[in-house]
Amino acid sequence: MILSTVEMHTGGEPTRIIVDGWPAFSGRTLLDKRREAKERFDHLRRGLMLEPRGHDGMYGALLVEPDHPEADLAVLFMHNEGYSTMCGHATIALVRWAVESGRVTRSMPETIVRLQCPCGLVVARVAADGTVHFESVPAFAYARDRIAPTATWGPVAVDIAYGGAFYAILPADSIGLDLKTSPMRSIVDAGEERLFESCTGAQFSGRLLRDAPAVGPRKASIVEVGGRAYVTGESRFRFDADDPLREGFSLTG
Repeated sequence: MILSTVEMHTGGEPTRIIVDGWPAFSGRTLLDKRREAKERFDHLRRGLMLEPRGHDGMYGALLVEPDHPEADLAVLFMHNEGYSTMCGHATIALVRWAVESGRVTRSMPETIVRLQCPCGLVVARVAADGTVHFESVPAFAYARDRIAPTATWGPVAVDIAYGGAFYAILPADSIGLDLKTSPMRSIVDAGEERLFESCTGAQFSGRLLRDAPAVGPRKASIVEVGGRAYVTGESRFRFDADDPLREGFSLTG
């Protein structure tokens, strides 16, 4: 078996876009395909994300047929442990590639790409220079100052937020790290943009656009995220039947 990919990074974060060779799905909806990927094809995820073809920080984007009536493309996100419902840096990479490869017809001064993700429909704008901005699905704060046990730093206080997937967030300096990030929990009035600098020096932007319908008892908002991605190469990966490590391995457990 041979799988073909396009390799990209967004601020140093990798995205491996799987463009050919993945077996056909029988499921109709995107969530059906996500379930099927877990049950039937998880050996391919492990083989592409883990050593020796990948690494524990690898991230994947598998193009599939959309079932949303407004979508141009649909995607399944994957990583070293499974399948995510959303990924910002992979969305930025995927929609830029979709325009520059001709999967979505380019328009001027910017191209609108409607991407169906497991969390819902994400609408992105790709500028002529390749810069991408996309609107999130409704995002909200789930919890503040929850104590989470960790093997390395002991108990830490984290905020838990949803923006297509759930994320635990904490200030880097609270565990003795310096990632050159801005202080957490800064307040921004609607329309104001903030820039976030990665430890690589790359910058991402965030902007509060508008309120969204509440999610249960929690207030929700639509935010816009921006950044730039770049192609680093193209690959063709073999899965030889007699290779004892064809399904990948991780040195971290």
